[in-house]
This record gives sequence, structure tokens and C-alpha cells, in this order.
Amino acid sequence: MNIADKMERENRLKTNLSRWMEQHGTVLDDRSRSNEYVGLRMVEILWRNKTWRITEVDGTTCRIERV
Repeated sequence: MNIADKMERENRLKTNLSRWMEQHGTVLDDRSRSNEYVGLRMVEILWRNKTWRITEVDGTTCRIERV
């Protein structure tokens, strides 16, 4: 498996996890910004008694971090 395949797999897993967290957690804040080049979305979710921030760029989850 090459590096591009690994990155694609990791991005797909992060996106699936973030969707699952949104469905089973409580969305505290959902902000979106976009321009002609890129769409950015930041969601804060209460999941398993912890607050998480999910950062998406053009619909792909880039970062899931505990805040």
C-alpha cells in the first residue's frame, strides 16, 4: 500500500468517525465559512462527556481534537 492509499484511508476513517460522533453526540456549535476556493466547517460536539472539535475542509474531515 502506497502513501496516497494510506492517506485516503485515514481521511475516510476520520470522516466516518466524525459523522458517527455527530449522530450520537450533542452538537454544541456548527460554524461554516467558504469562499470561491475552499469550504471550511468547524463543529463542536459533546460526545462521551467530552467536548470535541471537528474541522472539515471541502467535506473531508481533517482534524478531530479534544477541547
